Amino acid sequence: MPGIYYIREVANHFKNNVVWLNPELIRLEWVPWTRKIISSIMPMYNLTVEGIEEAMDYLRSGGKNQYTTVQMLKGLAY
Repeated sequence: MPGIYYIREVANHFKNNVVWLNPELIRLEWVPWTRKIISSIMPMYNLTVEGIEEAMDYLRSGGKNQYTTVQMLKGLAY
């Protein structure tokens, strides 16, 4: 099975209690296809101190009323 299958399984199992910490900084001018697919499955944050803090805020709130990369990347065309 492709890796994206397992990412979906993890996201479905944990629902709003899972995030993806991306080791490469998220830049809107260069968003590869893989990043768009993963961020459409689960919220994605940078693997920085600030990104980890944002991810923890998201997890503490149960995923409610939080702006994530999913909303940020939805409008981009590929």
